[in-house]
Amino acid sequence: MLGRLWGAWRGGSARIDAGETTQRVVPSQIEITLEDLAKDVWLPLNLDFIQQTGELVEEAEPTVSPVEHAAAELEETIAPASLASPSAPALVVGPSSAQLTTPPEEVPQAATPDPATSPRPVSSGRSSALIRDFIMPYQPVIESQRALEPLLTVVKILEEYGDCPSIVTAGVERDEECTDLYSIRDTLAKVTLRDHTYRVTELALAVLKQTYRDGDLMIPKVLVAALGHDLGKIPRFRATAAHAMGDHPVVSALKLQECFAGTSIPWFSEVLDAIKGHHRIGKDRLGVILRQADGQARVKEMILSTQEMQEKPLDSWCAGSEVLAIVAPRINRPLKGNKWAAFSLKGVVYVTPDALLEAAKELARQKKIVEMGLIRSTDREDTLRRLVKILGAADLLAMEIGEHFYGRPFDIFTKKAGIKQRGYFVPVKLEAFRIAESELESRKVAFMQLVTEFQLGRG
Repeated sequence: MLGRLWGAWRGGSARIDAGETTQRVVPSQIEITLEDLAKDVWLPLNLDFIQQTGELVEEAEPTVSPVEHAAAELEETIAPASLASPSAPALVVGPSSAQLTTPPEEVPQAATPDPATSPRPVSSGRSSALIRDFIMPYQPVIESQRALEPLLTVVKILEEYGDCPSIVTAGVERDEECTDLYSIRDTLAKVTLRDHTYRVTELALAVLKQTYRDGDLMIPKVLVAALGHDLGKIPRFRATAAHAMGDHPVVSALKLQECFAGTSIPWFSEVLDAIKGHHRIGKDRLGVILRQADGQARVKEMILSTQEMQEKPLDSWCAGSEVLAIVAPRINRPLKGNKWAAFSLKGVVYVTPDALLEAAKELARQKKIVEMGLIRSTDREDTLRRLVKILGAADLLAMEIGEHFYGRPFDIFTKKAGIKQRGYFVPVKLEAFRIAESELESRKVAFMQLVTEFQLGRG
């Protein structure tokens, strides 16, 4: 094919269709700059290049000369056949190299685009990366599971509308993630949806490969879940009556169903379930991968946004004694409604789980550590179990707490007959706080002075 195209360009006889010979064409001499050569020859043959418009659209078939037809055949030969499928969204990869056969004075001038109707520009680097890094390397297995064409539709959506924030900014009170990541949502709003989706997809593939030795057949399923998990954050999709500004995982699943309409893929329902629940703790393997990748992506985005924070494992920076030092000033300090953060009695300090968690968050802020378990509210119980395990390893707990628990239930008795309160607390040795018991007793006022006993309860 290269020989035939070059022969036609040089004016020699070239066989284009079914052995037919074209007449020798001798064009007038043309001067071509290196810039034009790169733009019109090399880039069209480079699948990593996407025009700044970011559109992935099928072009109408123009009337072409035999040489232009040969150039088109050349591009189809080099490009993967499935990416050029008429039923798939066509990748716009720049002007045809056959334009070189037209003398400069005959090249028609392109019409000036109308800003009101032209698609918004997108980052060519990140856009092309979605195809280059996640579609092309796994194309055979994606095709074998009939997921290529709808997956390209998802990519097209991300490229066209992915400049929106990566967190919902309208109707936030109805969005699960906005509540979950309340403390950092303003920072995350500066991260584009396209960039966030890229990170989640990259990390999801990494988690898959780390978790499963032979997970290649799961790659298409993971790609669909990761690339489609946040489509519901795109404002134009949330504005429709059908979606009614709902929680973005639900809207994402609905939009993904539209992209995969007419397909019959056995694992697609599993993808929809994983997307709908990716902000909740679950046990299905795809949901676990997606949730883990989403959390890791948020950590990286926080680090990139602040440029002063770092990520470290919880037990490498969170010392039990340092957490308790932050709790210490709150012992026996009354809160609203006869409540407290921590209460001392008979050599034990009963710390509320929330007080322990807030102390760990404060320690993370002091040390400039990003720990998603301390940020994401749905990770609360798992993080508390990890914190209690750290206290236990340092021999700071007043009694043993089971492996799957982060505290014990206690009935609180007062000088007046009967149970006054019941609560769930982390029992810690008083000496772990390095404060005299007499000083702690002097802090007690009102109801606290009436408490006589904490008795281990049931259930």
